[in-house]
Amino acid sequence: MELQKRASGVRPVECPWLAYSDPFVREVLGYYRSTTGGMDGAKPALLIAADLPNVVWEGVNYYHEVTARIRAHDDELRRRKPPTAR
Repeated sequence: MELQKRASGVRPVECPWLAYSDPFVREVLGYYRSTTGGMDGAKPALLIAADLPNVVWEGVNYYHEVTARIRAHDDELRRRKPPTAR
C-alpha cells in the first residue's frame, strides 16, 4: 500500500480491490467511464446532463484527480528508466 500512497498521494485505508464492491464506487466509476476515456476523453458534458448528485460529481472529480497523479507518477518513472539495449 506504500507504493499506492507514493503514486497517488493517498494511502488506502483497506484493500483497494475491496472498494470495487462498494455501490458508490461502482457508480462513480460507471460515470467516469461513460465520459469515454475518463475526463480527458472530452465527454464530461454527459455528466452535467445526467444531473448527478453533488457527492457523485465530487467522487468522479476525485477519481480523475488521483488517476492523473498516478499517470504522472508512472510517466516520471518511465522517463527515468534508461532505455533497454536491443
